[in-house]
Amino acid sequence: MAVFNGYYINLDRSPERRDHMEAEAQRLGIDWLQRFPAVDGRELTPGPDCALSKGGLACFLSHLQIIETTPADGYTFIFEDDVQFSLDLPLALGLIDEGILESYDLVLLDCQPNLAVEVLSTLWVCLKERCIDPRFLEDFAAERRIHSLALYDPAGVYAWGISSYLVTPRGHASLPPLMRDCLDRGPPGQWDLLVRDACRDGRIKAAVIAPFLATPLLDSYADTTIDNRAQDDFKMRTASAVRRMFFAGPVSGVEPYAARLFDSALAPVALRAPNRLMPQLVARVFDVLVEQKGFTL
Repeated sequence: MAVFNGYYINLDRSPERRDHMEAEAQRLGIDWLQRFPAVDGRELTPGPDCALSKGGLACFLSHLQIIETTPADGYTFIFEDDVQFSLDLPLALGLIDEGILESYDLVLLDCQPNLAVEVLSTLWVCLKERCIDPRFLEDFAAERRIHSLALYDPAGVYAWGISSYLVTPRGHASLPPLMRDCLDRGPPGQWDLLVRDACRDGRIKAAVIAPFLATPLLDSYADTTIDNRAQDDFKMRTASAVRRMFFAGPVSGVEPYAARLFDSALAPVALRAPNRLMPQLVARVFDVLVEQKGFTL
């Protein structure tokens, strides 16, 4: 049986996030999840040419440290401290035991998906086919349960975001040199965008698991601990609500985002059409997307 371990990255000055993650682990009965102390951006002095804020650089270094210092022969789950777990997170352990993930460097348990209609349709069909009780798809407060998982090539699905993922033994060997090279060449870019670009150009082999098994809380973007990030970016908050629609868990809380979307001048023209559909946020409309491939965002 494969060896696995899990960590959540948490700042010493964020005890409330630590409490949240410990509660999530207790809720699932997970005894293998440990805290990993995050690098604090307030203690860093980035070079003058660094493209990242202190917090962004600290985030990059935190992920690098955890990948470099955890067992190289194990499968390492890595979470940021603002995520909520699906009750079906243990399904990923089955993929490990079956050897399905051994040929990958990194496996994303969640991501901000590309908003192309083909991607949204694919993820929605995946969720419908794997949901044990399809009635829960339209009950946003319900805890969705699934019976299986699918793997997708991130080249078409992955836009950004890396709050929950799995590093394989192969990834323990391949990822640190990639990240170190990024630091050495500088200025470093964000960790999630490095992953995205490395997947696209073949430097690493990755997969996106769907339905998503862990996803950020809806208010986590506004409450980010990364300094100098815009706190009320409407597009980003709306995108995070879309992301949560593919989570194998409750999706309550997305409704206010839909209301703001319709009232905003930023809304795509297609969403301000007379029918006023909510294709990103209302479950039944995803079925329309599947049938009408001509719909675009």
